[in-house]
Amino acid sequence: MMRAANGQQRAWIALVGLLIVIFLTGGGSRADISSLPLLRGLAALALWYGLWGFTKSDLRSHSSALGLAGLTVLLVVSHITPLPPSVWQALPERDLIVQIDTAAGLGDIWRPLSMDPVGTVNALHALIVPCAVMILCTRLSDDQLDRLPGLLLVLAGASAIIAVLQGLGDPNGPLYLYQVTNNGVPVGLFANRNHQAVLMAIILPLLAAWHALADPPSRGTRKYLSIGIALFIIPLVLVTGSRAGLLTTVIAAISVVLLVQRKTSTGPSASSRQLIRRSRSVYVPSQALILAVAVLLVTVLAATVIAGRDEAIDRLINRDTADEMRLLILPTMKELLATHWLLGTGFGSFEAVYKVHEPDSLLFPTYMNHAHNDWLELILNGGVPAGGLVVVLAAMLLRRAVQVFKRDCAETAHAVALARLGMIVIGLLLIASIGDYPLRTPIMASIFAIALILVLRKARQPLPDHATS
Repeated sequence: MMRAANGQQRAWIALVGLLIVIFLTGGGSRADISSLPLLRGLAALALWYGLWGFTKSDLRSHSSALGLAGLTVLLVVSHITPLPPSVWQALPERDLIVQIDTAAGLGDIWRPLSMDPVGTVNALHALIVPCAVMILCTRLSDDQLDRLPGLLLVLAGASAIIAVLQGLGDPNGPLYLYQVTNNGVPVGLFANRNHQAVLMAIILPLLAAWHALADPPSRGTRKYLSIGIALFIIPLVLVTGSRAGLLTTVIAAISVVLLVQRKTSTGPSASSRQLIRRSRSVYVPSQALILAVAVLLVTVLAATVIAGRDEAIDRLINRDTADEMRLLILPTMKELLATHWLLGTGFGSFEAVYKVHEPDSLLFPTYMNHAHNDWLELILNGGVPAGGLVVVLAAMLLRRAVQVFKRDCAETAHAVALARLGMIVIGLLLIASIGDYPLRTPIMASIFAIALILVLRKARQPLPDHATS
């Protein structure tokens, strides 16, 4: 048991170190970001370390999340697996590729399903980071899982502080970490304002969980800290000018009530002191406290609007060029989906495929790197198999929701609180993906991986008393 505890501690240290590197280098979605080779190399080492100490118990406790991740990796690999000419040439819109091969004198060669194999290879490499985070999370103890909301709060708080400094400093200063970014806007550790704003929204349920999971002596301190941080976050979301951030912040504030837990007890039959310790009651805030926090949040929102820093609300009313483009490309997206809905064009291939079909009327100095609707882009790239994975994920989440929202749920209060937190985070990221692509950044992909573990993790068998001594 001592060896297992040491392994869990080392896994925690590795996860903390990896997440720090991810937040410092993984705030962009472009394939040409210079920090990506370093990040993915370190993530590959962390993945190897996590798998090196992997046990059958880890697999049983996280089989659903790991199975979903494994199927995702296999699907991406299938898109870059060479196919016989008779197979890939029969796929929709491969005539242009055949003509190029003929003109180049290549003849009938084996090619993969993907219409942009380089982009698909990059998509496969991008999965290394969230997979490493997920594997390391499977190695953690229950108490270490309880510390994850606090860890994410510290890292997200660092992005918030950087954002404030960006707003006060030079719009082209060194605090902007990426060459292609929203200069002059508080983007924090990200390249995109929308991704920063969504992270700020995620802070709200993280605060609620961090407070709810606290030991009784520290609950009072955490309560006032949580309120203060929340009052700081709301204006920061507004000044980013992000519609996605504004929407997800409102949803996040409402969803906090889902983290209110019932008191639970494992009963006298529980034999493990560790299990008894984790079954302690999760704090249930009074209705007066909830009302007071709501009033304070509304007051801060109103004060921000009155102060003239309501850029997000201005952008909600007045569309900009980027928002217009999201709508203008929909007819083209509809045609592409009608053609490639069955097997897709290959993950990471949107930019290359869209260039071929881009209408002359939409040619501008800028270009569309993504569909700005990751749901549509996912089906375009992955076809029915990708949609099937989404259905599987939805079924898993629905089944888990039925379990953790039951009043007579037999699980410990901490397990229920973490599962609910994970569902809220996943929901916020999926909602934000309707008009953007947050999960294409290593930071958000890693947060999604953590949330998935928190939701789908199965309870381990309690250790006997002598094993904990």
